[in-house]
Amino acid sequence: MVADTALADFPRMTLFDKALAAPLAFKLAGANAIMLAITAGAIIVACQRGGSTIAALITAGGAVVVAALVNARLVRLALAPLRQMETTLEQVEKNDLSARVPQDRLMDRDMRRMSGTLNDLIAQLERQQGERWQRTARVLDAGDLLLAGVARDLHDSTAQSLAAVLFELRAAIGVADFDRAKSLERIHAIARGALDDVGMLAHGVRPRALDELSLAEAVSRLARDFADANHIEVVVSVEGVDDLIRPGARSLLYRVAQAGLGRALGPPAARTVSLSLSRLPHGVELSLVGTRDGPLAHRAMDDAMALERDRLELFAGQLRIESLDAQRDRLVAFLPVLNSSIPTIH
Repeated sequence: MVADTALADFPRMTLFDKALAAPLAFKLAGANAIMLAITAGAIIVACQRGGSTIAALITAGGAVVVAALVNARLVRLALAPLRQMETTLEQVEKNDLSARVPQDRLMDRDMRRMSGTLNDLIAQLERQQGERWQRTARVLDAGDLLLAGVARDLHDSTAQSLAAVLFELRAAIGVADFDRAKSLERIHAIARGALDDVGMLAHGVRPRALDELSLAEAVSRLARDFADANHIEVVVSVEGVDDLIRPGARSLLYRVAQAGLGRALGPPAARTVSLSLSRLPHGVELSLVGTRDGPLAHRAMDDAMALERDRLELFAGQLRIESLDAQRDRLVAFLPVLNSSIPTIH
């Protein structure tokens, strides 16, 4: 319902405030009338004093300047509500749906009705967007739970069965003759490869570390394993955040950390990487800063990172990559607090 705020809603308004709360056309006409009155009054006073023509012109010119300044100030005040609406719409365009047009004493009845309508529309849009995000997030949570079950079955069932086959093959090789042993060795190698593939597939479906550890611990282990495998120094600073984000978002942030560490391999390769997982007032931030020995060439977001950005947006999150200087860049992922409104990061 559109709010229709009457002048009575501002009981302490002065006579000047009430004049400025008049309809916009009246305010503009009044400002022009004041300008003409000041100019005419100055000319009349100059003529009555009987001074020289030059003095009269100087007086009239000064009056025109003063009247113009007064007129500009009054017009600025009269148009202030329109500027407030414009500023609010710019904030909404930047996805800040918490923005509202403030109710001002200088608004006339039509302006208050228009601003009330605009605020109602923004509030409705905010509710609809929040409901859409919540529905999407619930679907993604269910999908993550399903993937966790698939990964667990691959690890606990398929992988264990293949491990048992390998054990039996090894035992058979020990008692077989030379020719049969060679055939069993080939079968053993194939089964060994299949077991490794199943392990990689299970990890790709959903990292097992997320079932055993908190997100902070899993990210710390990921950074440690990456540093050992690639001989790159990784400085880690993490906080517990599992209570702030949806269950499905944990694996998403983990994959963003994986992709961010992969970017550190270059070119050129990073000398050090700083990884942080932080609690913010409105959500969780994952940040990776890579420091390189050589100049950093501009690299657009690759397909894998763009996919993670799209997934983050489904949780109402955001992802950006920025250059800090010639040798450092920063990847920032943000996810809002569970069931909160979504602020814009800068």
